[in-house]
Amino acid sequence: MNLSYPTGSDSASQNSTFISPKHLAEWVEGSAVSEAVASLNIESLTAKELNERIQPKEPIKTGGWWCRSINWRTGAKTGNRYGQGKPDKPHQPEGQKPRKYLTASGTEPDAIFLAMPDRDYWLKTRNDLSVPRHWTEGVKKAGSGLSIGLATIALTGVWNWGKDGQLAKEVENWAQPETVHYIDFDSDYAGNPSCRAAILKFSRLLEERGCEVYVTVWDTEFKGMDDFIKANGGDAFKESVASAQTLDKWEKQLKKSDRKKAALTSNKFPTSHAHTRDDVVCQKYDSSESDYIPDTAPSPELSYVQKAEASLYSEGHWVSIAGQIYQFADGYYQLRSEPSEKRRIRDWLSTYFENVKGVYRCNRASSASINQVYDWVVAGLAVDIDAVNPPGLNCSNGILRINSDGSHFFTPHNPKQVYTYIGGKYDPSISPVDGDRLLECLEPQQREIFLRTVAAALCLPLARLKMSRVKGLLCHGDGSNGKDTLRTALVAVLGRGVTGKSLKDFQIYDSGRKFPLAGLENSLCNWSSENADAVKLDKLQSLKQFITGDELTIEHKGRGEYPYKPEAIFLANCNVLPSISSDAEAIRSRYCILSFKKTYAVGADSGKGQLEADPRFKEDPNFILERIAPALLNRMLERIPLLLAEGINYGSSDAALREAQEKSQHLWQFVRDMGYEVGQGERVYAKDLWQELRDWYVEAGILEIEGEKEKLIWNELPGRDTPVKAINQLFARFSELFPKLEKHRHTETVSDSQRTKGEAYYFGICKQKLEISGKSSSPSSPPDCAVLSSSPLPHRNKKGEDGGEAVILTQSVGEDGEDENSLLLELCNSLSKLTLSQRQKLTKLTGIPCSDPIKAFRLGDEVAGNNPEDISYNWHGRIVEIHTSIGCKVDWQERDGMKGGRVISMLFCNLRKI
Repeated sequence: MNLSYPTGSDSASQNSTFISPKHLAEWVEGSAVSEAVASLNIESLTAKELNERIQPKEPIKTGGWWCRSINWRTGAKTGNRYGQGKPDKPHQPEGQKPRKYLTASGTEPDAIFLAMPDRDYWLKTRNDLSVPRHWTEGVKKAGSGLSIGLATIALTGVWNWGKDGQLAKEVENWAQPETVHYIDFDSDYAGNPSCRAAILKFSRLLEERGCEVYVTVWDTEFKGMDDFIKANGGDAFKESVASAQTLDKWEKQLKKSDRKKAALTSNKFPTSHAHTRDDVVCQKYDSSESDYIPDTAPSPELSYVQKAEASLYSEGHWVSIAGQIYQFADGYYQLRSEPSEKRRIRDWLSTYFENVKGVYRCNRASSASINQVYDWVVAGLAVDIDAVNPPGLNCSNGILRINSDGSHFFTPHNPKQVYTYIGGKYDPSISPVDGDRLLECLEPQQREIFLRTVAAALCLPLARLKMSRVKGLLCHGDGSNGKDTLRTALVAVLGRGVTGKSLKDFQIYDSGRKFPLAGLENSLCNWSSENADAVKLDKLQSLKQFITGDELTIEHKGRGEYPYKPEAIFLANCNVLPSISSDAEAIRSRYCILSFKKTYAVGADSGKGQLEADPRFKEDPNFILERIAPALLNRMLERIPLLLAEGINYGSSDAALREAQEKSQHLWQFVRDMGYEVGQGERVYAKDLWQELRDWYVEAGILEIEGEKEKLIWNELPGRDTPVKAINQLFARFSELFPKLEKHRHTETVSDSQRTKGEAYYFGICKQKLEISGKSSSPSSPPDCAVLSSSPLPHRNKKGEDGGEAVILTQSVGEDGEDENSLLLELCNSLSKLTLSQRQKLTKLTGIPCSDPIKAFRLGDEVAGNNPEDISYNWHGRIVEIHTSIGCKVDWQERDGMKGGRVISMLFCNLRKI
């Protein structure tokens, strides 16, 4: 029935239509409806009037009564065609069964609300969530319930609460969360599979919307609730309502009754399934019509496998995932181990017997029968792996779901949602104070990276759709710095949705053994608490696939492999970072390092970066569960809209990744100091590179050269890193840094060539064109800026040779420092007169900064190249590090027409502010 009813002019408190005594008696005497309710709702119609309202394909031959629905919002009658009627004689179209009750053709099924003496009765009822709602079959039964004080809503059939498996609009309107609903359908459902299915479906839909559902049960001697009330009185029916069963209990009781009936009929299923057409089952592809099983055929005998399934797995909710059986309990599906289930099957088979040639035998008591039943059940309960653990969070008190815009809503647990974990409690009113104290272990920018990353665990498919990739986090720091407590808190939030596969497990997987990663298929977050530093991060191909959501293969012991698409975030605790040699996109785009530099101590010293320790964070599980986890969850939910709209800014961790690379592989310091980068520029000859590296080793103290014969003394490097001790090792070692490095031989025979034929050179590495990089290990120091004076410095402009404006500085000289200031002033004026080409030459000759001192650069300045003839003139970037007095590092957002993210060392004199 339509949601927007056309309203008439009738009043709900008055009924001026004609009611025949026969029809009034049918309602009042036959169905225990009060005369006040009956007289407001029924109309006696002629056959012509009844046909006008119902508009059947074949005309109704008699008159009858009609009950119109009212608009519950206003109490006004709806249009003439919205309601239910009954001809005086059942209507029987040709070739069909007689029909006692009729509704208008062309109308959609929906709820029918009867008029009440109080015009605002239904509006008041809906606004009062404490009033239970009763649902029954037909308007007369609804009138009977209303007459004894129950808010009873009529449906025109057991399936007419909706269409296509969805609630009708008005039915859904009344399915308000936290309301109580009673299903008061006719008592003959026990022998009617369709009616039972309708009750189950309707009730589950109500439960999905947060409703509490009960099924009212009464003596089957009385079919409808009106029959029961007429025979036993309203108080007796209210007692039945008071003892109504929850849906799960009603369903279990029903199945128990079925099994009792089945026991009385050996080897037969308790309820015969109705066929839908005369000939339904064809025996084989070339069968004739005589080979079909007729609709009148008796129910087939069940095998012992089917009987075992009905006996052991009919109660409650079960699924099988990847060949393992799970049972729904306490809000999620819990794994039932294969040995325990086979033990249950064995116990059942040991009591099962069949009549074999006149003798009852336990002929199914065998291992083969146990395996046959188990495999049958696994196949029958199987669910698609993609349907397991849908997006959102299965909290201990309900299901938290995320909308596409990042907002969220909360619903009760539902067995149809297959979650294999249970998380912490959702409490939007919890104080954030304790949770925020825990997050203080990270600096603000890195704290934001952490929160947005763990928030992505609640909506990872949506996050990937919006921002392509969520990086894995390497949590680096010594003990007592908060990272283990953060992990404990996140485990309390996500519960069994957190796994702990280590970097070593991924390494073993890559070696061909798939078992270590079994269990990841149910993971929302993989956070390993301990990891060995010997693992090379560059080599973990399976971990790269896990982070990006590319398909992996899962294998449980004793079972075959099956594909798995990861939908989990990755974190790993590292006291010492794993080896990171390569600078390939595969590393930079997948990993982010969070630095835990603060420590917790009792009587903390803030000057040493210490935070005051609270023993409850480590020693009190209930404190974490009740106070910290809900507060952390709320912070995660706050970040989801930001995550989807802005993504995650990993910029604050770039320096940590570069530092980790340099600690893992000392050659990173060399290439950055010498200005090498990935590229296909001019050839880099092995002899030149080797000589530069040797000189760098000497300067760094790694290599000492003694005597005229140049005896080489190598000093050991920390960790497992080793120096390059010969030119023939260059290509292998630099290939670790630049995976696309190519080795070639000089083949030209030009006489004036400075190279010899056969000399090795490399492609895939080149020198940066404009920059001279300072040592990455040198201390940062800001460049000196303009002269300070007690008054502003007047100046006059003069055109320089390159067409730019030269700034000439003058100053009033004070008593003190006259010579020093005069010298500095003269130097500044001289530098300002230099052309661009002269400035660059001076820098190369002296290494002295030659940019105008008054135009000092600062950390965070937006810059570009200052030479219009050079490609860097159109680059756009930001200063992220000032590492020497003459240069800095710039993060280029745009360069060479490519996306940014490349950090390059630059001279100040080659930059301009933008």
